[in-house]
Amino acid sequence: PDYSGGTLTSWAVGITTAPRRQPTLERCLRSLQACGWDQLHLFIDGEVSVAEEFSAASKTVRNPAAGAWRNFYLSLSELLRRSPTANAFLMIQDDALWPSHLPVRDYLEQIRWPEDDRFVISPYCCADYTEEKAGWHEFRDTWVYGAVALIFSRTAAEEFLADPIVIERCRHDYQAGIDVVIGDWAKRRSIRVL
Repeated sequence: PDYSGGTLTSWAVGITTAPRRQPTLERCLRSLQACGWDQLHLFIDGEVSVAEEFSAASKTVRNPAAGAWRNFYLSLSELLRRSPTANAFLMIQDDALWPSHLPVRDYLEQIRWPEDDRFVISPYCCADYTEEKAGWHEFRDTWVYGAVALIFSRTAAEEFLADPIVIERCRHDYQAGIDVVIGDWAKRRSIRVL
């Protein structure tokens, strides 16, 4: 993107996972490591077995399970508190696969992001949001598709977690998806989604 702001260099990476008929966690973790992230924190919602090769990864286990939305909210909150110097918070669902042949982390650390530090970046783009011209685009509508992988700036993460409507939705087990809650919040608070 062509912004005049700074770069993201200090990461906190959280992976949310829950029981699946066909497990995808190990493939996700391997692909993240191949792209340059080695410090990963697993947020396990319920009974999920983790392969021996990832047994040393830091983990938070929620048992009984909190549910996808609450697990996301609690995980982002914990990641923020555990990483006081991070300026980028990458939240990933366990079915996200990263291109292991590309240095994704290096790329994201070399490009310039908005200077106002109030943004959420989605490295994932669903077909409904694809633009004709390749590259990064600011999404100007209300985001509703895709919480697969999201990067929050520190300021955006803090604002999201403190938002009274977001807190109320967490308190009452809001039925909409994570992406809908984030999109509604970003629109209400004029947070950039890229």
